[in-house]
Amino acid sequence: MIIMILRFSSFFMFCSLLIFIAACQSDSGSANNKTNQLNYEALAKDFCDCASESIALNTEMKGYLDAGDDKAFDAAVNKVQVAFDGAILCAKSAKHKQTDQAIDKKRLGSSLKKNCSEMPPRLTLELLDKVR
Repeated sequence: MIIMILRFSSFFMFCSLLIFIAACQSDSGSANNKTNQLNYEALAKDFCDCASESIALNTEMKGYLDAGDDKAFDAAVNKVQVAFDGAILCAKSAKHKQTDQAIDKKRLGSSLKKNCSEMPPRLTLELLDKVR
């Protein structure tokens, strides 16, 4: 009789352990699921961080235009393109860390205006167009 009780309790403990392990695995799987609500404010901050070099170069080039320094402006064009390409890659990576789904461009654009006011509107539009 005692042996039967021990076997039953061992079996019960084993089943409980299996259920516990299965529950933990399903919880961790849902924690990594990227279908949760997209945080547009955080994504806008990430985009702003990604575009910081492009923003600085844009300001620098505007200064060259205002000063009429065409040589300095022309010399900076390649740096701007490289920085912009880097910003696109960085923004795509930031987006894919949060979601693999499409983003609401109007909502992200609004968050970018609020969180990254120094970003030129043209750069904002380019990022929104190129990051899908």
